[in-house]
Amino acid sequence: MTNVVTVLRNGKMHYYECSDILFVEAMKGLNMAEIPGLQMFAGPANLLRNFVTKTPDFILANLLRDSMSAWVTSGAKITPVIDSAKGFTAALAGKDPDLVTLLNAGLIGGHEFTGKVQESGKDLARKLRKRAGTKTTAEKVFTPFTSVWDALEKGSTASDAATRLAVYKETLAKTGNEAEALFRAMEIMNFQRKGNSALIRILSAVTPFLNARVQGLDVIYRAGIRPIFNKDNRTAYEQAVAKAFIKRGISLMALTAMYYAMVHDDDDYLAQEEETRDNNWIIPALGVKIPIPFEVGIIFKVMPERLIAYAMGNDTGEQLLKSAYRNITSTFGIQVPQAVLPLVEVATGHSFFTGRPITPAGMEDVSKEFRVTPGTSKLAEVLGQFTSFKTATGSSVGLYPIEIDHVIKGYTGTMGTYAVDALDVLIGLNSDIQKPSKRIEQMPFIRRFALDPESRGNVTAYYELKNAVDEAVRTSNLLERTGRVEDFVEYQQENMPLLASKDYVNSLYKTLKEFNLMKQQIRTSTMDADDKRDIILAIEQSENALLGQVKDYKKMISQ
Repeated sequence: MTNVVTVLRNGKMHYYECSDILFVEAMKGLNMAEIPGLQMFAGPANLLRNFVTKTPDFILANLLRDSMSAWVTSGAKITPVIDSAKGFTAALAGKDPDLVTLLNAGLIGGHEFTGKVQESGKDLARKLRKRAGTKTTAEKVFTPFTSVWDALEKGSTASDAATRLAVYKETLAKTGNEAEALFRAMEIMNFQRKGNSALIRILSAVTPFLNARVQGLDVIYRAGIRPIFNKDNRTAYEQAVAKAFIKRGISLMALTAMYYAMVHDDDDYLAQEEETRDNNWIIPALGVKIPIPFEVGIIFKVMPERLIAYAMGNDTGEQLLKSAYRNITSTFGIQVPQAVLPLVEVATGHSFFTGRPITPAGMEDVSKEFRVTPGTSKLAEVLGQFTSFKTATGSSVGLYPIEIDHVIKGYTGTMGTYAVDALDVLIGLNSDIQKPSKRIEQMPFIRRFALDPESRGNVTAYYELKNAVDEAVRTSNLLERTGRVEDFVEYQQENMPLLASKDYVNSLYKTLKEFNLMKQQIRTSTMDADDKRDIILAIEQSENALLGQVKDYKKMISQ
């Protein structure tokens, strides 16, 4: 029987019949044994979570995402963004009585107790000393740094509380039931729901944001899938939520169709990388990009947009499949443990998220120590001198500048890039060779929301085409040299558009090599940092102009 629990006591088996087996399963999760070595692998994931979620740009992006996601999945009659912005302001001020209710209910501000009991106890003691004015000497010395961190943590907590507060107020005003209002506010994204699966707990510990992805999928399931396929047993509340989910989801899909109709032929939109177009609503006229909610955005924005683009002939089947694969894998969040992920990516030479090489296109044949771009940090260049060397056979070993930047970002996220930018400024003060200064859309925080008109989307598309053409030419030559006449003729017929593109692709490659050489010369010159920025910008504009028709050419070949 599924509702019978067996317990071994003093060597004898005892059987208990339970009326609520789910309650028993929940209790099992409270006594899960600690896995040796898990904290070592979980440390990098926790570090990345903290360094990402505490940055101002993430806080604002999270506010926008949560607001739109809750509007679709909660069924509450809230105004997206506006009501969440009001809640964010109230949470920062800390004077709203409803906020105190949420705090007392444990719906917000409860992330302090997510580690070991001993660590949570130490953290609580530190906060009590801070309130009592009895800080230790070490705590007083580090007060300037901890104050900044605490302020960022407050902003992160306020971002999480904003939409919950809006849903709580709306539900309380509508029903007058505080328990119902608290429940709906909690179920926007219930991070405290853990389950008793050892495997999921391990994966959540070593993979940043996996728990958020699982909870997001669960919200989608409970809001829009379970009520539809369980009509006989759904409550009035579930029915209302499902109705709102379908109605608002369809509205979002309709807006996506209108959005794509307006931007699909805009040069700034087309110049963006594929993942940038997927992860944001792009408004070229304003020069901004707005992050989409994760699960809701993929279902009601990314998928419709990609299908429309494919139906209109603006996307190839390959682009559609790559987008689907990238978004599905990122939504489920299953990946190599964060403790080794950046190093594995460096070892394989590919980013698992974008699926593209870590080394910039056009520099694959350059010795690793010289793979430096205008965007490579000075810190990475300095560290590269100590972390890399050549063996007696002449092969390269260790980490090089581009790889070091990738590893730093992989372990420390956005906050790590901020720190690297700050160190670059200090290093540059003692160097005759200045790093090109950043354009306004490349500045910290701004780059999260500002559209880069000189994005590398066209360059990426060209090198994808070149790789396909090179592969077709090499295969054709091999079949011809080995005398496989029938295979050669068949392959020539099937791949004639790629083979016929050889001269066109090679002529573009020569020009791009000249552009890359010019950028390298400018980067290593003693020119002023602002002058370097302006000249490199002009070269990148020339690159985009040169490659402006490549995406159309790829579509023509695929058809």
